[in-house]
Amino acid sequence: MSKIAVVTDSIASLPPELIKKYNIVVAPCYVIWDKVQYRDGVDMTAQEAFARLKTSKSIPTTTSAIQGEFVKIYQDFKGKVDGIAVITVTGGMGACYNVALAAREMFPGMNIEVVDSRSCYLGQGMPAIEAAKVAEASGDLKATVKAAQAIVTKMQTIFYVDGTEYLKKCGRVNLPQEVLDKWQKTRVLMIVKDGKLDPHPIQGEPINQMLDTLAQMTAGGTGALHMGIVHGDLDSTDFEQKLRARYKPVEILTCTQTPVAGVHTGPGMMGVSFYRE
Repeated sequence: MSKIAVVTDSIASLPPELIKKYNIVVAPCYVIWDKVQYRDGVDMTAQEAFARLKTSKSIPTTTSAIQGEFVKIYQDFKGKVDGIAVITVTGGMGACYNVALAAREMFPGMNIEVVDSRSCYLGQGMPAIEAAKVAEASGDLKATVKAAQAIVTKMQTIFYVDGTEYLKKCGRVNLPQEVLDKWQKTRVLMIVKDGKLDPHPIQGEPINQMLDTLAQMTAGGTGALHMGIVHGDLDSTDFEQKLRARYKPVEILTCTQTPVAGVHTGPGMMGVSFYRE
């Protein structure tokens, strides 16, 4: 049986136990804070980032230096695997897709396929997990990529942020400046649509609005429902209980967003990615 490696970037926010279970390799994005560069989830944890956000007067930024991480990963796998499937955060929200492609050009003799998840968080992570399952079972690169793409076409992601303040400070977000200014102190529901953010101001309790939005987005579907919760510096227990009671999903994965995502959204965020079989 051939060997197929599955790679994703750190914005997927996959928990360490799932990374280990499915043998997924994660390319860390980078946070630059007070002129120091940190590898996402490696040199700085989510908890450290959130704690620092609450007191820091400086503005962290991110960088596309992750291309070097993809180069290193491809080099490490050279001659050891028969193919690599890379599932990245949507190209509409970050540079990972393009830099993964650019890094591939440096290895013309390797079979490397790059998939744009058109999503983020576990909306990116769940296709990577499915790809890893198929890679292990089949050892076939084409089948592995097809499995990831099948989830991508069905995946939907929504999340809320406690205002657009951090999005505005960090930049690198595809929202009009007037939206960032207008809703700086307003909780906003973000629907990931066609790989980009579609913002909606929240009226009332954000969890309830997410549940109501989910009801509309899942209406009429009959297939088994898979869900993945992402959160910042918040407790997702109550949200998970409500999702289980209302939607009866066959699985719910949970993750804490990594620093590179957290510095953009701030600590007060919660979201869910989901798809039907």
